[in-house]
Amino acid sequence: MNEKDILNMVDNISEDDLSIIMDKTYTKRYIENSVSDYNEKEIIREKLHKKINLDTKQQGVSQQNIINNKDSQMVNLEDTKLNLKRKYKKEKVTWKNKVINNLIKSVVAAMLVFVVSVNIFPDLALALVKIPVLNKLIEVVTFDKGFKNVVDNGNIQEVNTTIEDKGVKFTVTTIAGDDLKLWIGYELQGENSTLGKVVKFKNEANGKELPWIGYIPEEGKNYIEVHMDRLVKDFKMEVEIYKDDPSFHIPYSELDEKARSDVKQLIEKNKITTLNIPISLNDKIYNKDLRVFNIQGKEFKSEIGTFKIEKLELAESRSRVYCKLVSEENELAGVLVPRLVDGEGKDYSSPYDSEKYIDNNTLCLELSGGISSIKGLSFTCNGLKYINKKDKHITIDLKNKRIEPNNLGISLISIVSSNIILNVPKYGVEFKLEAKNEKGSNVEVKEIRTEFSKETVEFKFKELKAEKIILDVKSVQYNEPKGFSMRLID
Repeated sequence: MNEKDILNMVDNISEDDLSIIMDKTYTKRYIENSVSDYNEKEIIREKLHKKINLDTKQQGVSQQNIINNKDSQMVNLEDTKLNLKRKYKKEKVTWKNKVINNLIKSVVAAMLVFVVSVNIFPDLALALVKIPVLNKLIEVVTFDKGFKNVVDNGNIQEVNTTIEDKGVKFTVTTIAGDDLKLWIGYELQGENSTLGKVVKFKNEANGKELPWIGYIPEEGKNYIEVHMDRLVKDFKMEVEIYKDDPSFHIPYSELDEKARSDVKQLIEKNKITTLNIPISLNDKIYNKDLRVFNIQGKEFKSEIGTFKIEKLELAESRSRVYCKLVSEENELAGVLVPRLVDGEGKDYSSPYDSEKYIDNNTLCLELSGGISSIKGLSFTCNGLKYINKKDKHITIDLKNKRIEPNNLGISLISIVSSNIILNVPKYGVEFKLEAKNEKGSNVEVKEIRTEFSKETVEFKFKELKAEKIILDVKSVQYNEPKGFSMRLID
């Protein structure tokens, strides 16, 4: 895909497709919070067009001259084009108008970080130039307002620690983050080698494993996003290196039981080495001020129980909301589109719909960070997800072709071959992609297909040989009254 193709694509983005791109569940929630007085669609279209369509004579202008020109404030065009070319060549992106996800992931995701961010947010452009080693990390961290916040705030540390063993070299290049989130950039060198999916962390002080989760977003993204409960200054990061194999890149959900077993054995067979990289955070990241607010008396009474907010943790990278549901019958399973709203009406939503179960029916919600003013801070959402303790499981009697009584109004429509279709009249019932038979053994579920318009859920199994199938309810949706808002700080 060349520049002309991309330019034509930008010019011909339909209003419908652009609306999807700018929908709050995608782009808007990542950039809108910092820029409130602009027409997002027009600016994105204009910036994309202008960036790609610059006169080729300007390609030779030095990066320093571009920075000095206060009207442009853009990174070097040649670098942008080169990154785009590499991305499209590597991923072999095929543009199809009917597949909007391709547009979002392969075009807009690739370009917004270099085009929109550095044009609308000049400080990020300066960060790209002032900290060269950060380039590689910024290239791959896309669509994350929290990352931009920590970069703008100077929470950046150059590391360049390298560990070598058995023909592979692993280098931690850069770290960006604060008390609630870390982004660790890395380079892996070694013929046909790949990083394992599990990353572990140990406290250097006592050698104990930390309850952190190292998340590698996707292939080609050379950084590790660390979800953590608390920040530790000195720690070791443990990574496993493997000889790469095509089977490692097949989605786990697409593999049957035998294939999964084969992949596990191959992973173990292809293991090259385990590396431990010592990391010591400096004061640019460690000991940054984390604002903690214990909330009292803030609750909302509903049919399913009393919803309470108990604590806020606010940082540049993320904001965390600790909430719970007080009920003898129901357990809190999730919150629908949670947002913090400041006194000026600025909305801080969830970057990844991330929520973590703590204990005692309590959830920790991760929302966008960088809240500057807490005066008038409120919490709002579109509803709750819950599980009724009596309806955690739905049992289907295959032998007698009936469903056992439940309080969710779920009934059996048909059992044909290895497929079961249920009538689910209550909107928002989610099932787990797993099932058991009457003996408690797992029964493989190939697919769950929901048609809300028909109020049906179809389960496709690999085979049905049991007398009973027990389905697990993941959650039930409860919609909050319109305009629900809870003032947390006056």
